[in-house]
Amino acid sequence: MLSPAASGVAPEAAIEIYLRELFGRLLNLPGEALGEDESFFSLGITSLLHQEALVDLSKFFDELSSTVLFEYPNLSLLSGHLAERSLRSIQGQ
Repeated sequence: MLSPAASGVAPEAAIEIYLRELFGRLLNLPGEALGEDESFFSLGITSLLHQEALVDLSKFFDELSSTVLFEYPNLSLLSGHLAERSLRSIQGQ
């Protein structure tokens, strides 16, 4: 799996690609089958898969809340949140 920064595309798009790969792998679904606004939990994320997702996400995104998937429960919201956090981090805020 590529890191969000290594894909050579815009940060927001790279994060979405990464999230599609991550959740597709966890759910045994092709990433393109995941709707941008479809809840991770309606797709079948269990508490165990939630923890696996957090472990993978923490490899690239520091200090994630354990509730981040509840606060941003779909690809669109989570990728936007992570892109904004990354931008703030780069800008030193």
